[in-house]
Amino acid sequence: MSATQTQQVLIVGPGRVGLALARAHRAAGDAVHLHGRSAGPWQAMAAAMGASPSLSGESAGPDPQTLAGPALEADLVLLTVPDDLLGEVSAQLAAHPGLRPSCVVHCSGLHGLAELEPWAAPGRCLAALHPVMPFPPIDEPSAAVREPLRGCPVTVLTRGDPGAALEVVRRWGAHPVPWQEGADRVRYHLGLCLAANHLTALLQQAESMLRPAVGDAARALTAGLAAAAVEAVATHGAEQALTGPVVRGDVHTLRAHLHALSADERRRYLADLVPVLDLARRSGRLSAERVAELGIQLGLDQEAT
Repeated sequence: MSATQTQQVLIVGPGRVGLALARAHRAAGDAVHLHGRSAGPWQAMAAAMGASPSLSGESAGPDPQTLAGPALEADLVLLTVPDDLLGEVSAQLAAHPGLRPSCVVHCSGLHGLAELEPWAAPGRCLAALHPVMPFPPIDEPSAAVREPLRGCPVTVLTRGDPGAALEVVRRWGAHPVPWQEGADRVRYHLGLCLAANHLTALLQQAESMLRPAVGDAARALTAGLAAAAVEAVATHGAEQALTGPVVRGDVHTLRAHLHALSADERRRYLADLVPVLDLARRSGRLSAERVAELGIQLGLDQEAT
């Protein structure tokens, strides 16, 4: 598929990722068919962008009644379903007698290529293309939604012609990050979840603690401080970017923090404190002995038991 050709694209899974990719392929001039299991606002959104929506009813994969015409001529099939459904949906689609794409892609960070094995055929490209980004709400009218993957890093794991997978990434406006052979996919996915999902939950907790003191300014203060910390990590690395009472060894401050928390909050906070202490040690600004001493003074050993 050349960069200037229009292609037929079938996207199965009309959530945030599926709709974002539909926008990207429509912007590239492709004909897009978006397929889902349940009716919802995504159908109107798909139609508004010039994509063709269709429903499968209760089955995970499309059947001849719900998927027909140009959708069956798709040169590219994109699977953007939840991780837990990927194997099932992939197998059902691969068994469809009318689908003969040259490239099949899933966008799961957790899975490699095993879930695409039912599609294996001579000359066909199979790829796990994982955009490393949090996708915005599907109804957000921002430039980030209009060009959702512009400049986004996408990890690329392929079997078959890698050029076909790289062309898909190019059409998204993203840039490819080659997958390192032998890497643990689960640890990779967990790392991304820590950096995005877990961080989001932590920021919500921080905002709730700030709100009684500063009111509606809490969210902006939380986001601004977090953005500065992320920028420092990007510039200097986490070990040198770390600031605050832990790396200074301020035990009285840390005890005051503990006393401000409920019993449940305290347990969660102490668990979160362990990797911060370890980072302070690895930065060279706290000795291993001082880290162990702080752990005792803060009751980490008792909390672990």
